[in-house]
Amino acid sequence: MWHGITLNFKYVKNHKPIVLGVLLLFSQSIQAFAQQNQALPVVLDKVIKDHLGSDSIGCAVLIAKSGKVIYKKAYGKADIELNIPVNTEMVFEIGSISKQFTAVGILKLAEEGKLGLRDDIRKYFPAFKTSDYIITIENLLSHTSGITDDVKEFDENRMDFSVLSNSQMIDFFKNIPLKFEPGSAESYSSPAYLMLGYIIEQVTGKKYADFIAEQFFKPLKMKTACIPDLWAIIPNLAKGYERNKAGRIVKSRPDYIKNDPAGGLVMSVEDYLKWHNALWNYQIIKKEWFEKAITPFVLKDGNPAHFGLGFEIDDAFGVPIVHHGGRNFGYNSHEMYAPKDEVLVVVLNNQSMSDFTSLATILTHLALGKAYNYKEVEVPEKIMDTYIGKYKWNEITEQHVMISKKDGKMFFKDSTAQFPSEMHFTSDTSFFIYDYGFMMVNTFLKDNNGKIKGFNVKGNGESFDSKKVE
Repeated sequence: MWHGITLNFKYVKNHKPIVLGVLLLFSQSIQAFAQQNQALPVVLDKVIKDHLGSDSIGCAVLIAKSGKVIYKKAYGKADIELNIPVNTEMVFEIGSISKQFTAVGILKLAEEGKLGLRDDIRKYFPAFKTSDYIITIENLLSHTSGITDDVKEFDENRMDFSVLSNSQMIDFFKNIPLKFEPGSAESYSSPAYLMLGYIIEQVTGKKYADFIAEQFFKPLKMKTACIPDLWAIIPNLAKGYERNKAGRIVKSRPDYIKNDPAGGLVMSVEDYLKWHNALWNYQIIKKEWFEKAITPFVLKDGNPAHFGLGFEIDDAFGVPIVHHGGRNFGYNSHEMYAPKDEVLVVVLNNQSMSDFTSLATILTHLALGKAYNYKEVEVPEKIMDTYIGKYKWNEITEQHVMISKKDGKMFFKDSTAQFPSEMHFTSDTSFFIYDYGFMMVNTFLKDNNGKIKGFNVKGNGESFDSKKVE
């Protein structure tokens, strides 16, 4: 995966799993908490602290109901070296949540008649190789273009990409073969959003950052929101951190990719709430245009995609949600909205090697007074034994996964993770993991002889396979 947007590994791991006691507390006592409003902040606070652990990871959390804040709190350190705590007004990089702003910018231009969602991208990129297929702006928005997210030069950071323009960046992937016929499937593509940003610049004659600021930040009084250059001084910005292979927190490495339309925005939780409220009250684009954004794109076979136009549409264990996550070097974010109940959860964090889909999901359910509906099954040990081994994602990186068994339970450990995580089975072949890849469906794959050859990971608009190598 292209680093700086979704990072160049498939799973990321929190150093400390969500403890079983918290999950049991959640599933068994949720109704009592819902009935006692005074207790809800207490359990929210406990769940968040247990997810973060005790080693200074910084995090700002906001929960809103019907557009009004019902919970807002900060945790951990904004600067570990200077011992500065996070506060709720602090600014974080939001990573791929930035794609919402790009998508809505395109929809606003379409609403004004300045471009068409069915425009062939060769109108804007005449030299782009499309294998004689038509790729539309709508395909770029919905991650159905077939344009790959796996660009080796970006993954390996072979040069300082910050000095390149959008058009120069696009040159790196314009000749790479498409992954599939546009509109026939979906696969997350940050390069597609670079192209959308460049389309905005061509249509408006303005720099992408200026357009977003003029159209959204200034009218909505989003005072902390900006699209900084790589050398900008950003007031109140939490410093970014990562974890090394030993699990120790270290300074985040520099990100040399200037990825504004795909992941370059920064803001506070309060400013994201302003954006959210304006969108869902149709103050930015009209209802008919916004509904296009939050409606699943229909693939050529008639099935709905996982994405709308810049937004992910899911079912979070029985709760319909519209959401998006983001991850840059040193930062992680997730926003999750349950439209039926008008509950929004925003989690911004300054440590990239963690997953916050699970935390956002738990907080959403807590705020709604609901419980999960995942039913686990027991898998015979004879079947579990066939899963033990080493699995690799691809040949580009040495990152791998080890699956082991202990005391009748299966454990999953990515080579980037400090600790293994317990696997929870929903069938003899399918499993999930609470503390990362939370809403991914993982299914073991067999060859023609019935031997395990790898496992498939499906979710967040993607489907990819690992290969069993030992």
